[in-house]
Amino acid sequence: NGQDPISVKKLLEGDGLWDVHKEVLGRVIDGSTRCIELAQKKQKFILNELKTVTRMKGVQFKRFEKLDGKLRHAAIAVPAGKYLFGPLNRILAIKPKTVFWSRCPGAKAALTDWWQLLMETARKPTHVRGLVPGPADWKGTFDASGEGAEGVWLPGIRKIAPVVWRLRWPQAIRSRLVTFDNPNGDITNSDFEMAAEMLGWLVLKGSVDTLGTCRGVQQ
Repeated sequence: NGQDPISVKKLLEGDGLWDVHKEVLGRVIDGSTRCIELAQKKQKFILNELKTVTRMKGVQFKRFEKLDGKLRHAAIAVPAGKYLFGPLNRILAIKPKTVFWSRCPGAKAALTDWWQLLMETARKPTHVRGLVPGPADWKGTFDASGEGAEGVWLPGIRKIAPVVWRLRWPQAIRSRLVTFDNPNGDITNSDFEMAAEMLGWLVLKGSVDTLGTCRGVQQ
């Protein structure tokens, strides 16, 4: 658009300055200790929301979905939290108008555990070594669009012939994508990206002998 890509306002607020202690996308990274934690404002909001919704008999699905999104963003700095999404995923799949805790006590317990994890992380930030389980057995990346999905797999500490895969969505699926021209569609690009994740794993599964001894996969 011809405008200067450098924001003077952000520069005056401190963006772009060299510092060992930096907030990036809602997470605070300390280069001196090599630790990462949630920004105080973001952490306070999530803690308050967790306490509020778990004290209610039920919560509107949209509010629950928004909180789930906040937790998934937080899980990058709180890796132990990724193991608590199982009960939440089941609710997201059903999409009830209201989430009643009496009908899904496992989800409420998961949110309570999340509150405890965030409190512990506030006292002891996560070291960067804790963000990944170790060297990846295989390395891969994949993406999707309204046309199809594609990805690659490369060897990590375990051998695998490099794999490049691509799939075009059937027209019956592409026509259901929500766009400006098709606002009544029932499939979003996020759905396609989730499908690409699953397809990527299926490609890997068919390319190696076993996944049972897998220590980790880097994406």
